[in-house]
Amino acid sequence: MPSAFPLEAIVLDRAAPTTLHRQLYAHLRGLIERRVLPSGSALPSTRILSKDLDLGRNTVIAAYDQLVLEGYLAMR
Repeated sequence: MPSAFPLEAIVLDRAAPTTLHRQLYAHLRGLIERRVLPSGSALPSTRILSKDLDLGRNTVIAAYDQLVLEGYLAMR
């Protein structure tokens, strides 16, 4: 049974000098590296995650794209 996505683990600081997509990328990468999101786990769609985090969809797409580029995610 797939586990629920740990949305509460993602806390973004809109006042930080780091962009929101880099913050999101760092949180997701950390979850993957700590195996909170084990191999084969499904992430929320970009539309759902952007809505849940009150972000623009392009912000989530940029974070996902960076994770794919570095081999942390596989897109389907």
